[in-house]
Amino acid sequence: MSADEPPRGGLFLDLDGTLADSLHVMRAVYAAFLRRFDRPADDREFEALNGPPLPEVVRRLQQAHDLPGRLGDLIADYQSVVDSAYADVSPTSGAGEMLAAAAASGWVVGIVTSNAGRRTWLWLDRTGLAPLVDFVIAGEDVRRGKPHPEPYLLALSHSGCRAEQAIAVEDSPQGVAAALAAGLTAYAFQPASRPALSWPEGARPLARLQELIPFLVKPAAR
Repeated sequence: MSADEPPRGGLFLDLDGTLADSLHVMRAVYAAFLRRFDRPADDREFEALNGPPLPEVVRRLQQAHDLPGRLGDLIADYQSVVDSAYADVSPTSGAGEMLAAAAASGWVVGIVTSNAGRRTWLWLDRTGLAPLVDFVIAGEDVRRGKPHPEPYLLALSHSGCRAEQAIAVEDSPQGVAAALAAGLTAYAFQPASRPALSWPEGARPLARLQELIPFLVKPAAR
């Protein structure tokens, strides 16, 4: 980029529950995993676990439910269940349209997820969205997951974008908090079909991914 060119904007998207219509799948995986140990699933616990990397999720579950076995084995079991379940995950309505608009307008597009990098790229390839994505910041790439800002700070560094030129789209309060703490404009993605959540101050509401397209085709309008 030359000195005369405006800085490129960064569009950073969460995966599960945002770009991927996978929240119901991840909830089913969580419940099925606990059933193996005759432990009850709880919606509030699941919501609280929407953000950290999967190894951290399993560590918390082992601690909270006194699960037997080695942590490494439990993580491997959980990852295996997620791998199988992800075959049924489709893009969220409007995801392709939104990404195409961002790519056509020159945005740097990154996925910032607590999911595994390999699983994320496999899903992007399967759904045909991979050519529209520049990079993935995955759970294994950071030491501290959401709500810590590290994933988004790494995304900024990787993209070369400034925080004031970047926006994040998240479906969890933890993810929004991470983006805001990194200095990004953060959109709280909550379709009308989902239960209402309590969002951090400063979050911008977003009911449909397509609502972002006017901002993406005219970055200066942000």
